[in-house]
Amino acid sequence: MSKNIAMIWFSFSTDPPEFTKVSDNQTAVEGDPSITLECTAIGEPPPNITWIRVLVNGSDSNVLFTGEQFVLDSNRNSIGIYRCTAFNGIGTAPSRTIVVDVNCKDT
Repeated sequence: MSKNIAMIWFSFSTDPPEFTKVSDNQTAVEGDPSITLECTAIGEPPPNITWIRVLVNGSDSNVLFTGEQFVLDSNRNSIGIYRCTAFNGIGTAPSRTIVVDVNCKDT
């Protein structure tokens, strides 16, 4: 009696993340509508985008948000440097920084 052994071949496509769009540095006036930072990336599997704030001492904050668009209030507390990172487990996760400045509203 012979046994038939079926072999299944799986082909997985893997591509490291690559940014397709990253916001420029942002300058807003305090009290203006919100500030939207954007990072989009492609890769296989599709990458996850995380956002952190670069602290004054150069270290990273905890993850603030996960997703392509990170919305900030237009106030002085939002001034700083933010980093988006695209990660899908393939290769080195690329990251980009965006500087946010908020000017005082003229009275």
